[in-house]
Amino acid sequence: MHYTPSHTNPEDNPYYGTLNYPEWSLFIQSNRSIENYPRAATYINKKLSRMRFSLRKDLIQHCNINIIDFHNGQDVNFIINVYSDINQLTLQALCNNIGNIGKILVMTEDFNIRDSD
Repeated sequence: MHYTPSHTNPEDNPYYGTLNYPEWSLFIQSNRSIENYPRAATYINKKLSRMRFSLRKDLIQHCNINIIDFHNGQDVNFIINVYSDINQLTLQALCNNIGNIGKILVMTEDFNIRDSD
């Protein structure tokens, strides 16, 4: 959730949603609940559309994990975008379901994991 400046409300107005760009396709888990609004979104340039990108909700159903598959010749590859809160519940969901995913080409993250080293 982000707040946008308001001329009528000194505490600003809450804004829920993700920006859209004409040259980019947006992939985000659909969730109407404000409390569990997805924190992971993936943008892919429309010039790459011949690779047939699709959001895979069947592999892991989690509002903060985006799994995108695409075809490169005969191969199916995956791009995973993850956001995990301080309780690391998203990371646990990913670890518990990683066997459902094939060849991972790219994985991006914001795990919020503090490393003492």
